[in-house]
Amino acid sequence: MGYAAAGEGNAECTICPQSSYADVIQATVCSPCPAGRITPTPGATSVDQCVSPINNFASGITVAAISLLLTSAVFYSSSQKSSHLRSMRLVQPITMKCKSVVATVKHIKSSILMQKVEEADKAYTETVNSFLVRILKCTVFFIGAVLLLVIATFVSYLYQLSSIFYSTFILWV
Repeated sequence: MGYAAAGEGNAECTICPQSSYADVIQATVCSPCPAGRITPTPGATSVDQCVSPINNFASGITVAAISLLLTSAVFYSSSQKSSHLRSMRLVQPITMKCKSVVATVKHIKSSILMQKVEEADKAYTETVNSFLVRILKCTVFFIGAVLLLVIATFVSYLYQLSSIFYSTFILWV
């Protein structure tokens, strides 16, 4: 199967070329694929191996886009997680320092210590704001990835519909 002899009784078989197939043993000719379909390689053994290059391209692009988006989302998510852990290691000591400075300020009422409290408070606020911005960025990235996936799927289906319309238009005219 996948080969055909040039005629009856001929011992030499040749491989069926691309866009044809031989689905029986000892075939004398290779059968052509249905209109608009091809085989990916020579030597096809069944009409099922005749595929539409337009649908294969659209499916391949969709799968590639999904794979790329999922890989990017997983990588971005893991980097954000480690970034969060680093920021928590920074936030906890600052929080502890702020609490001890506030307790000291209540007892001493020193302007120098008041300035340190304000600096520590500012550092704490900046760290918390930075953390919230990272969460917002991660959320926006995820929404963007999902939106891009939806757009890629829509474009793929639109491409398939336009291909069907174009093929039908050519056959009709």
